[in-house]
Amino acid sequence: MIDVRTGLLMWALEALSLSVVLLALWIGMRRSRTILFWSAGFALHGLGLVGVALRDRIPDFLSIQVANTAALFGMGLLLAGVQALDRRPVSVAIFIPAFVWTGGMLVPGVYETLWARLALYQGAASTAYALIGLALLRGSTPTVNTRTALAALQFVQTALSLAVMTLIVLYRPTAFHELPHAIAIAVTGGLSIIGSLILGTRLMMLENEHRLKRLAETDPLTGVLNRRGFEQAFDRMNGALFPDLPATALVHLDLDHFKRINDLHGHQAGDIVLMAFARMADAVMVGRGVVGRLGGEEFACVLRVASAAEAVEAAGRIREALKQTPVALADSEIAVTTSAGISIAPHGTAGLSAMLAGADRALYAAKRAGRDRIGIECEDGVHIVSASDEAALSDSTDRQVAELQRMRLIGRT
Repeated sequence: MIDVRTGLLMWALEALSLSVVLLALWIGMRRSRTILFWSAGFALHGLGLVGVALRDRIPDFLSIQVANTAALFGMGLLLAGVQALDRRPVSVAIFIPAFVWTGGMLVPGVYETLWARLALYQGAASTAYALIGLALLRGSTPTVNTRTALAALQFVQTALSLAVMTLIVLYRPTAFHELPHAIAIAVTGGLSIIGSLILGTRLMMLENEHRLKRLAETDPLTGVLNRRGFEQAFDRMNGALFPDLPATALVHLDLDHFKRINDLHGHQAGDIVLMAFARMADAVMVGRGVVGRLGGEEFACVLRVASAAEAVEAAGRIREALKQTPVALADSEIAVTTSAGISIAPHGTAGLSAMLAGADRALYAAKRAGRDRIGIECEDGVHIVSASDEAALSDSTDRQVAELQRMRLIGRT
């Protein structure tokens, strides 16, 4: 018959073995903070369990205070691994399980009473499992099914720890061997750790695949979509069905006199301008469409609209944001402007090449008209949008829309 001490040592050996496996994996993937946190977490948890199992063979301070604190802080590091996986900053929440334990030990009578310490540990462990489960549910990635399964397992472990805590309070054991269902609890806990590792490894692999795909579709300098990613985003948006937004608009943006910026201030300054512009355009497009860098100083946006006025308004916001916000360099500021060309088509009826060609014609018409302007391709040619027209579009009352319709800026969708 396996006793509680043997069960704890087996559980500790399992955790330490997992730590070694993860450490070996981390050596081959040094950039993975998640693997490093999980490896350290399992190591601390396993060493803590070893210390608890060796009670009566090592000083009480080591087996009670240090060992349990290490085991619970190890669980906190598992939470840190989830936060690192989501590229969120590691929060102070990783210390909560260990704080629950150390704080509870200050309550009179707890340190001297075995059942009170056991109940306190299970309460702290349930807190750790719940925090990990909640952190998993916070992530919003394509791996939602794996996340949900892993979070559900954490909540099962939360419930198990709370059930064990309840049994301890009811039976109040005075020795380890009096702990009700101790072996079943140890085996269940060990299986839960294995299940968590399997799901966690699967989650990490899926997240890495998603991250690599995102990197392949992202411009490394500006962080917006590259040409490949933009083409895929265009196909998705152009093919989606939005009854209230029956048209697709493509906005082609080109920074004015960009070569002059490179010549006068250097290519590093040019890169800073490109990054600043991409941030501004991306901020305007949040919730409305996507931004991509086509190459050099050329960018494009795709969005679904109900009318041409919405496309002009979006392009105007980007143009005005850049014009009103000089780009800060190390020792100076640069005033930068952009020109834009717009083409619009009923969704699904035009491909990217055709719409980009139309937007390109409108863009160069805007540049020929003096730059820092917006051109929109209509059935009878390109129309240049004046600043007063942009101002009217920012306030979409029926009267103003009607006026713009008479100017043939609306109604061609």
